[in-house]
Amino acid sequence: MFNDDLAELGLRYQLGTIESALANPVCQNANLVILVRAASYFPFETFIRSVVVPVYYLLAPEGTFFFDLQIDCPCLQRNVSIFDWPPMFTESTATETMDSIEAARRVLWQDGRYFRAEYSLDTYNMSPTSIMVTFQKIG
Repeated sequence: MFNDDLAELGLRYQLGTIESALANPVCQNANLVILVRAASYFPFETFIRSVVVPVYYLLAPEGTFFFDLQIDCPCLQRNVSIFDWPPMFTESTATETMDSIEAARRVLWQDGRYFRAEYSLDTYNMSPTSIMVTFQKIG
């Protein structure tokens, strides 16, 4: 994606799990946390409690947390049917999913975890299959 090594661009980065990031002092006060193609594998309430809340404490003021939610893709449909996983976002429309995210953001706000939120639907498919979510920590 980049022509140069990230270190040569002056970017420090860490790859790992949320648990390893929380335990690593280098990850504290992060400007950006990215979670790609993983959020949909959590039940929504678990995702908010076990991922979004800890990430809030990793972020620097005005830091950004980006994640995507696959709302209707063959991989999730297969996991629900073959592995008997509970349906996550496979039965929701994009609007219902964005409403759920916004409701969770308001709960976080009431608990003193302040995020601005932006959502965008993928533009690659006739029927959107994912929602890209950007939470920016306030203060």
